[in-house]
Amino acid sequence: MFTFHRVVSFHLGYAPFAEDVLDLGEDTPHHERTASVRYRAGLLRLYQPLILPLGNAFFLDVVAVDHDLGAHYEVVARVAVSSSAAVELAEYLSNHLPGTWSELEESEPFQRLP
Repeated sequence: MFTFHRVVSFHLGYAPFAEDVLDLGEDTPHHERTASVRYRAGLLRLYQPLILPLGNAFFLDVVAVDHDLGAHYEVVARVAVSSSAAVELAEYLSNHLPGTWSELEESEPFQRLP
């Protein structure tokens, strides 16, 4: 039998928050999705040592969000609320996201939360 776990989503944006949109290139859904995939890969690299032990209680995904101007893409952390460690990591991520691509891609991976 399957056990149902309530899952909550933490929206993390589609790129580091301090990057100027014009510096990211074209403002199109395709470009936004490409930036979101790069952003997710960077977050996975940075937080993988903390994500792996959580198993399926924590998952980073790129999702399309319907918008009146078309699809909008962003990275979402999906978290099983039954895992306090997964919720803690998602809350930490939401409040301490890397501000730039350099910070995201050049920082050492986290071995534990500060």
